[in-house]
Amino acid sequence: MGKVTAEDRPAFGEKINRVKEKVESGIKEFEKKISDKAVYEKINASYCDVTLPGKFHEIGHRHPISSTIAEIVEIFG
Repeated sequence: MGKVTAEDRPAFGEKINRVKEKVESGIKEFEKKISDKAVYEKINASYCDVTLPGKFHEIGHRHPISSTIAEIVEIFG
């Protein structure tokens, strides 16, 4: 700006500011696209098909005291 004449400085400054704003908005758009792509890839990587049947968890065993009582009842009952 040192070489620009005094009467041209305001117009030159406005043009520079417009270019700066366009560059900044372009960078923001690019960052948003990158962010959106990263989120999309993360969602696809952690995809879970909710229509699949659930995992079957076996129920535990009888308590040892309950088994002993059942044996005693079977023997004496």
